[in-house]
Amino acid sequence: MSVLLMRKTLDQSQPFGLNLSKLAEMRRLPFDRLRANGIKQLAFIIVLLFSPFAEAQETSSTSNAEEPLTIVITTARTPVPLEDTITDITVIDGKAITRSGAESLPALLARQPGVEISRYGGPGTVASLFLRGTNSDHVLVLIDGVRTASLSTGTSSLETIPLADIERIEILRGAASMLYGADALGGVIQIFTKKAAAKPLSLAADAACGTYHTCSGNVSASGTQGLFRWAIGGGTEYSRGFNAITNPNNYSYNPDRDGYRSDHQRASLEFVPNDDNHITLAFLRNSMDAQIDASATDDDRTLTQASQTQLAGSHKLNEFWQTRWQLAEMHNDSRTLSGGDTYNYRSTERQYVWQNEFNIAHWVTGSSFLLALERDEEHLDSNTDYTVNTRNTDSLTGSYRWRYGDHSLQLSGRYDHSSQYGGQTNGGVNYGYRLAPSWQVTTGVATAFKAPTFNDLYYPGYSNPDLAPEKSRNIEAGLRHTVEWGALRGEWRATVWDNRVRDLIVFTCGNTGVCLPENIDHARLRGVTLATDLKYDDFGFSGSITQQSPKNEATGNWLPRRAQTYSSVTVSKTTGAFYNAVNLVASGRRYDDAANTTRLGGYGVVNLVTEWTAPPINTATLTWFARVNNLFNKNYQLVADYATGGVQLMSGVRGQW
Repeated sequence: MSVLLMRKTLDQSQPFGLNLSKLAEMRRLPFDRLRANGIKQLAFIIVLLFSPFAEAQETSSTSNAEEPLTIVITTARTPVPLEDTITDITVIDGKAITRSGAESLPALLARQPGVEISRYGGPGTVASLFLRGTNSDHVLVLIDGVRTASLSTGTSSLETIPLADIERIEILRGAASMLYGADALGGVIQIFTKKAAAKPLSLAADAACGTYHTCSGNVSASGTQGLFRWAIGGGTEYSRGFNAITNPNNYSYNPDRDGYRSDHQRASLEFVPNDDNHITLAFLRNSMDAQIDASATDDDRTLTQASQTQLAGSHKLNEFWQTRWQLAEMHNDSRTLSGGDTYNYRSTERQYVWQNEFNIAHWVTGSSFLLALERDEEHLDSNTDYTVNTRNTDSLTGSYRWRYGDHSLQLSGRYDHSSQYGGQTNGGVNYGYRLAPSWQVTTGVATAFKAPTFNDLYYPGYSNPDLAPEKSRNIEAGLRHTVEWGALRGEWRATVWDNRVRDLIVFTCGNTGVCLPENIDHARLRGVTLATDLKYDDFGFSGSITQQSPKNEATGNWLPRRAQTYSSVTVSKTTGAFYNAVNLVASGRRYDDAANTTRLGGYGVVNLVTEWTAPPINTATLTWFARVNNLFNKNYQLVADYATGGVQLMSGVRGQW
């Protein structure tokens, strides 16, 4: 089995690895704190960033200006105002992405409520995401509604998706198979790519360079002419990188630099005859050539290319009925060069969706419902001889939404029939009640499932074709408070959840020494997340803290690479043409293995962002920006023996015309 597949398998789930012994339950580990001198340094940086221009460039407050209504899609598969949602969802808009200072998509997601990541080295290496403590293959990742996961590993190559192409991100936490089918056991992350500007022509470009000879550049153009909207874009990033493995005793240790190069292209054309109808043809392609440490002397590397093409349409037939359709094809090509061997995997997935939304408020106050038919065709090509490499799934989804006075209700259900694992039925209920105009309580219960991957089922010598899907039942409750006290605006949220997962797939070894995957383990994922997003005049404050218990119930051990406590806090200040922000990401101790024998220490990492926008010339704007990640050069690991690169600086300019 290739090194890349082994790494993705270790990050996936479960009580992964071979359970050779059963350990006693681990005592509760305290949340790691920043040392006292680190706190003093952080306070000094905040004062330094937020004070220099306070008197010289005062501007009037805009916090009381009415902000545009935020619309989300993922919570119900149809447009819903964010303030009307009764699920646990986060929206990251384009402005927040640009100003985040995150060097990659995994780094940006790690700052969001309920999200943790692990990574085998720098930004170009394999990254895994854990949402509310679930496994990395328990999170469904969509790009413009299209599934992105590899059919062999079951995970999406988040490290290949460039932030420059993203317009916004929606993170739906909690079981969501009742809307999206397989693999949404822990939640859904949906990425929306940039679309055309409303004016005839819009141009944008940026360039930056920094530590480890890292340089990036992106260009894009878009516009609207008559009935057509178009957009194109592309970019590249190169880095010499750093040595990924720091432990000479590791069997994969190689004292070389592990750099990477990534490229991306996108294009879309939209036909809009009127406000009620549009048809879109879109294409995107992301590629990554990343060096890895897998042997002592070879130049090992992974080459990943992900692409998708889709034709989609939306038509409002009358005031009661809107229909949407989508035809899409996704390719995920992975090639690993390791120890003189080559491992090739090409995933092809075709999706056909016909969705109908009915507004029946005329007959039943505040009511609407949705019906969707889907077909998913999967095919895996490889130089590894899989005994079966194709499966198809047909699905029917239904959802009913009702809102009356202070009450909100969403009922959802879905039936999936697969040529490999048979039928799966999942459902969910969400309810919300406004205690007062600014206070709302929510609750929900849902079931979900995760389909076995082709590696689990058919990889030669390491598979089990009789595996059943992993299943879960999630219960959660939330409290949300909208804050409007003078110039202070925003909200804070508290969410508690209990997700029981059964039939987890784990490798076990028999008396013959042959190790095969089996549905034998159970996990219980419980926790609470507190999150806030506030603005006061030109100050911004956002943050979250999660306390969780991600446990394998069969062994009593903690699931690998997941902390009991982790948090992220960002403080920002806009003063005239300057924007400054400081971010802290902190995590408690974790274990690197299923047996809980290898401990990873806790950490706290401080990141800085600053930017200055020059006075506009006509409609053109130019912004200088800089970021410092890991300001205090914290030495920490997300995977045992793998470095994270220390302090890193990046600076550049971006312009828009």
